Amino acid sequence: MAKAKPSPSAAAKSAAAASAPPATVHSALVTYSSMLALLSLCPPFVILLWYTMVHADGSVVKTYEHLREHGVVEGLKAIWPMPTVVAWKIIFGFGLFEAVLQLLLAGKRFEGPISPSGNVPVYKANGLQAYAVTLITYLGLWWLPELQLALSILLAGILCIYINYDCDRQRQEFRRTNGKCSVWGKAPSKIVASYQTTKGETKTSLLLTSGWWGLSRHFHYVPEILSAFFWTVPALFSHFLPYFYVIFLTILLFDRAKRDDDRCSSKYGKYWKMYCNKVPYRVIPGIY
Repeated sequence: MAKAKPSPSAAAKSAAAASAPPATVHSALVTYSSMLALLSLCPPFVILLWYTMVHADGSVVKTYEHLREHGVVEGLKAIWPMPTVVAWKIIFGFGLFEAVLQLLLAGKRFEGPISPSGNVPVYKANGLQAYAVTLITYLGLWWLPELQLALSILLAGILCIYINYDCDRQRQEFRRTNGKCSVWGKAPSKIVASYQTTKGETKTSLLLTSGWWGLSRHFHYVPEILSAFFWTVPALFSHFLPYFYVIFLTILLFDRAKRDDDRCSSKYGKYWKMYCNKVPYRVIPGIY
């Protein structure tokens, strides 16, 4: 049976619908107002943040007092950095350095979507490598006079990241092998805990009580907090603002540790009490 051909009017409607611009979630007014607000508010926010961290020793109070004394407009004009020849040289040098990295660093080849004119953009995925080289170069140039201290802080932070990773790796390997693995060179210590599901089914879980997980029940939070601390410590200790994230993360993780303990206590009952007797500290070994 031959298929019916669409009428000219239907074909015209389909073509018009295909060529029509896609519907937007927001109105044009909201879209352009948001874009203009983002473009106009971000620069003064960045300048205020820079002024607070560099010239006010990280003190929000000092920045507030400056704006209150001079007014918002005049206060911003007083701290707004003006273009200089040195600044343009830095920007040009940074752009040239990144362009050289994009050309020289190896990376996997990716092709983007074909443009309406038929062009296929080609990308080299070496952004992570360029970021690493840029960060190392920056740290080397900025901290060269105090390179030994800087390297010590950097290595301590990297060690914390590795321990955090190794804690998760150790637990995942323990679960994957059903406890038949090696933890720090010997068979792991464990508790076989049974529990009931919401459907009344009885199941079992293995609770690891050796390795990192024998030091405390949530030891992996310790290197996570310390890595944030080592990321922040170059700001020294004159003001608390640089340590806001460290404080926030500590409160968050300690609260999460307590909630996890309460949930596990309700789930495992007497087996969780056995686990707590064997691993008595919640987060910090010997303290808490």
